[in-house]
Amino acid sequence: MVIVLALVGLATNQISFKNLAFADSSRIVRVFADGKDKTFSTEAATVGEALERLGLELSADDLVEPGLSTQLQHGFYNVNVYRAQPYRITEGGRSRTLQSAHRSVRQVVEAAGIKLYPEDEVSAVVARDFVATPIIGHNVTIKRAAAVALNADGRVVTLRTHAKTVKEMFETKQVALGEQDQVTPGLDAAITPGLSVVVTRISQAVVTKTEAVARDVKTVFDSDLLAGTRKVQAEGRDGRRLVTYRIVYHNGQEQSRTTLKTEEQERPVARVVAVGIKVVAAAASDDVWYRLRLCESGNVYSRNTGNGYYGAYQFDIGTWGGYGGYRLASDAPPHLQDAKAQATQAARGWGPWPACAQKLGLL
Repeated sequence: MVIVLALVGLATNQISFKNLAFADSSRIVRVFADGKDKTFSTEAATVGEALERLGLELSADDLVEPGLSTQLQHGFYNVNVYRAQPYRITEGGRSRTLQSAHRSVRQVVEAAGIKLYPEDEVSAVVARDFVATPIIGHNVTIKRAAAVALNADGRVVTLRTHAKTVKEMFETKQVALGEQDQVTPGLDAAITPGLSVVVTRISQAVVTKTEAVARDVKTVFDSDLLAGTRKVQAEGRDGRRLVTYRIVYHNGQEQSRTTLKTEEQERPVARVVAVGIKVVAAAASDDVWYRLRLCESGNVYSRNTGNGYYGAYQFDIGTWGGYGGYRLASDAPPHLQDAKAQATQAARGWGPWPACAQKLGLL
């Protein structure tokens, strides 16, 4: 965007010092205005009153330093009067006229309500083509810097730049990049207003850490242990190993890891759990158990008809209770099914087999 600012005329308020006689005073004022200067003593209380006594005419837009309300105490004062000049500002096809006494072009532009950023470039040239530009003064050109949104290091900032490419912008703005950092779009991308640039910080680290190796659980059957009971014979222990990883981070967050080396430091020792299969006393003769099996399953230990009852004694899952480490009775060997049946009968009688027990005269 280009803004043209032109000086439309020259000031007409020239200093006209009256021939005034001033009494002796400890307030000495030197006034610089309209290319002249005047030194005088005064009893005026303020700068404005002193200029009024001097007969200096001011417009509303003239600038006085120090200000008109500045109190005059004993001492010496320099007062500068800057005359307002007419300016014509054209922006976006619209023009406006204002009076300004500011000494810099940037101040004049900003006084017109036009915001300037430090990166915006302002230049002025004396108007010479009075046919194309019928004004006296200066043409002011504003070259706007492109605004770029930079997302890096966990925050988004706006950079304003005249750079042609992302790489040139990074160099002028001193944006540091690591060897593996990624830039989206690329460094050769052209700078355009509103461009969004994302920097992904990529780093790697080689990390060595000690890790636990979980122990296995080993189940053994103990004929000296009552059926239905479990006992830990050995707690065992977890093992330890030394593992070296290469870890890749994106903006501080782990993205991947690769195992470089594994070194066993201590082997795990299995936890040993004994499952009892001992039956204290048989509740019935082998013949009774045989006839019960015939009634329940046809004496087929692997019986699984899908009706929710399993094995030779047709245990449901709840009654079987994972006996011997088997989820289903039909998967367990015959001696475990016999042991569980005898333990169940010893604890609960023949009730778990109501139909067949009644048929066999056991109830």
